[in-house]
Amino acid sequence: VMARVLIALAGFLLAALAASVVSAQGQPTPPEQPILRIEPGMHTAPIRGIGIDAACNLIATGSDDKTVRLWRFVRDHTALELVRTLRVPIGPGNDGKVQAVGLSPDGRLVAIGFWAMSGGDNRLHVYDLVSGHLVFRSDIIYGGFGQLAFSRDGSRLVAGLLGDGKGVRVWNTKSWALIGSDTDYNGKDAYGVAFDAAGRLFTGSYDGHLRRYELGPDGTYKLTGKVLTVAGATPFRIAIHPSGDRVAV
Repeated sequence: VMARVLIALAGFLLAALAASVVSAQGQPTPPEQPILRIEPGMHTAPIRGIGIDAACNLIATGSDDKTVRLWRFVRDHTALELVRTLRVPIGPGNDGKVQAVGLSPDGRLVAIGFWAMSGGDNRLHVYDLVSGHLVFRSDIIYGGFGQLAFSRDGSRLVAGLLGDGKGVRVWNTKSWALIGSDTDYNGKDAYGVAFDAAGRLFTGSYDGHLRRYELGPDGTYKLTGKVLTVAGATPFRIAIHPSGDRVAV
């Protein structure tokens, strides 16, 4: 068994064994020196993000162990089997720890928010699970990720952001154009994000507010509602009932 585990090494990752280098644009980039990792077949640290497809057949989990793992339900949904392990660029300390994960309704795209290059220079990566290719890499997002979610038709991806009221961002998943952004979160974190069946976006923030956004005629998201939650000052996660008429906070 030990021999099999040692043989199952993860290969080579873009990572940092030494101090990071700086690109011509002044942005830190991962050194090209590889790190060898043992593949244990499971997570070895806390799971920070979970995504599931619309059919409830696939689950994506992201962890402090700097991996994202795709699982498939088997035996009439009584067990899980590992399908694939995804690895983002890693380095020392927090670099590469996964903060949030989202899985598209058709199970094809996985979005990963992770620490990248120490100092809060975080990134959002989106991978096509059929081809294995990276299809989108965001600009640096300072602060971090609270939650990632796809709309129910898979056409939009939202990120709830952390740190000094970074708020939320919404992308079109065809062009990857930014179609919504709101930083007016009173300096607080946005941990909860969810789309309803009609495509409306709801967010929950540590500023105590539940917000609603709707797609306008210009194809961008606009704030259309904002209320204080009555159960507490720090709403953390939210979920939309399938009927679309209730929000759990």
